[in-house]
Amino acid sequence: MSIARSGTPYQNRVTASTTTTVTIPSGAAVGALGVIYAFSSLTGSWGTTPSGWTVVPNSTQTATAPSCIAYYKILTAADLGANVTMTAQGSATMAIGGFAYTGTQGFDVNNNQHNASSTTCTAPAVTATGLADMLVMIAGVTPTGTFTVASSGGNGLTFWVGASSSGIADKQLSASGSTGTSAMTISGAAANDGITLTLFQLDSDGESVTSKAPGRSRILPFSRMLLLATGQDEQVYVAPTLDDAPIAS
Repeated sequence: MSIARSGTPYQNRVTASTTTTVTIPSGAAVGALGVIYAFSSLTGSWGTTPSGWTVVPNSTQTATAPSCIAYYKILTAADLGANVTMTAQGSATMAIGGFAYTGTQGFDVNNNQHNASSTTCTAPAVTATGLADMLVMIAGVTPTGTFTVASSGGNGLTFWVGASSSGIADKQLSASGSTGTSAMTISGAAANDGITLTLFQLDSDGESVTSKAPGRSRILPFSRMLLLATGQDEQVYVAPTLDDAPIAS
């Protein structure tokens, strides 16, 4: 199954706040992978992880402002339209947001980078192992700003949203390997962070499509083929593989 955007992303910018809430898109699908994120004007460790959510691997940068973090969970009916509390390092200015994708339930490889003051936000390249990952870039600043996909060096990203001091863009990958760096343009120069996510595509059996498992074998055992050829067997079996149980028809 293909990976697809689910619902309309939420974006906001808050000032002088230790906690703030992100609204999960009400139009997202149950079972979609939900992601929420924040960029903070402060440095240091982030506050308590929201209940039921998990930190996205390699999404956290705490050494230089703006700092950044992202969380994820598989959305339930109770999550849709709900508010999730995010906690900063203290009273901070934060750019926050949330979005969701169907056709995936996890990440391949992620990374982030801090960029000095500029009108360009760059997100690092990662080496994807999946054959059909969705590449997602999240960009953020803490001053007031808007984002668009960079006309040069944008890496073929398709723009999604870019208001309230953060931006989201994505690109469907067609092979494993380096994703290349991605870039978005900011309306005004500011120090910024770029986060690169790659989302695994699920196959029709709900399993990740990776370079180690490009397909599922459907080979009949030789002994069974002989029986079929001589009319001695009325059942057709599929040879079991590492991820497959025998199937009768």
